[in-house]
Order: sequence, then C-alpha cells, then structure tokens
Amino acid sequence: MQITFNSYGFIIGVAIVTGLILIEKRVQKNKLHVAVFQKVSVLALAFGIVMARAWHVVTDLSLYQNNLLNMFAIWNGGLSIIGAFFGGIVGILISLLVLKETKILALKQKWNLFLELLDTSIFGLPIAQAIGRLANFFNQELYGLPTNVFFKIFIDEQHRLPGFESISYYHPLFLYEAFFTASFALWLYLFSRKSNRITSGSLFLLYAAYYSSVRLLLDPLRLS
Repeated sequence: MQITFNSYGFIIGVAIVTGLILIEKRVQKNKLHVAVFQKVSVLALAFGIVMARAWHVVTDLSLYQNNLLNMFAIWNGGLSIIGAFFGGIVGILISLLVLKETKILALKQKWNLFLELLDTSIFGLPIAQAIGRLANFFNQELYGLPTNVFFKIFIDEQHRLPGFESISYYHPLFLYEAFFTASFALWLYLFSRKSNRITSGSLFLLYAAYYSSVRLLLDPLRLS
C-alpha cells in the first residue's frame, strides 16, 4: 500500500496540536483541572471538526452533488471556521454535562467553568487558525478577486471558478486572514503579560467580535 503525504492535512494537524498545547499551558497557568480539560478538548475537537465539515458541505453543496462520497474527504480541504466555532461550543457543553468530574457541579458552577473554558480556548484558537489558513496555499481553496499586486497568488486552472479560467493571479485571502488572526494572538500574548483582568466569557466574545469584523472586512474580496 502506497502512503502519500498530504500537505493540507499535515498543516491542519500542526495547527490543531499547536492550539491545544497553547490552551493547555493556559489551563495550567490558571490552575484549572488539566485532566478535565483534556477530556473536554477531545469532545470539543471532535464536534468542531464534524461541524466545520458539515457547515462547509451545506453552504457549498453544489461541489458535492455529483459525488457525494467527496463530502467525507476532509483531507482535500473544506473546513469552515464558523462551523468549528459552534461545534467546539457544543462539544464543551456536552462534556460538562456527561463527564463524571463535572456532573456533580451545580448549574452555576458548570456555567462559570464553561465561560472559563471558552476564554481559555482563545489563547490557542487564533494562532491555530492562522496556521490552518496557510494550508489553503496547498489546496488553493481560499483566494479572492483577481489582482496584480506584488503579493498576488497563482491559482492553477483546475482550481479557478467558472468564468475566471483565463485569469491566473488572485488576492491571497487565506494569507490576509492568517495575518489578522495571528495579530490578535500576538496582542493577546502581550496583553496577558500586563493584565489578568479578563472576566469570564468576555475574551471569547471579544475574539468573536474581532473575527466577525475581519470577515466583514475581507468579504468584499471573496469570489463566492
């Protein structure tokens, strides 16, 4: 059996591992229960991946109507960060309800732990997103309008959308998003060294608002 190396899948794997390592370091720093975090992270990651793929398939169903089995080929690309967000949240909630370590907690304690886990996740999520977006360089999945700027990216003809077959260079939209998410990660690192005044849930909401603004800023450059 021949084993082939998939650059997209490898980089996504690096992104996930890096994000989990950074989050676990924050868990240890905040003196949270590491064993609980590790169990929660498994379910959150599983739900995140499933929802990331499902969101992409539902919003781009036309790509799979001729070959439904390709819906499961996540190694070729097609993971929605929006779906991953919601899937991760669902995974955390379910974990807190089913884990024996957290089932005994009162509802208010579970809610506070849920918010704390959401905030803690932001110490790994933005940099994981930034790394993961670089994978789009290899599968040529996320690019913008045609352009002649010096940092333009060449897109192979088989990856060009209908009507753009004769155009070779486009905005590297994946790189723009990687820049903005990495910038937030850098700001968070500098901010957390100077201040610990972050209330439960506020950091997650801040990043959700920031990333939503980034998407609104970049959406005019999107082809689809």
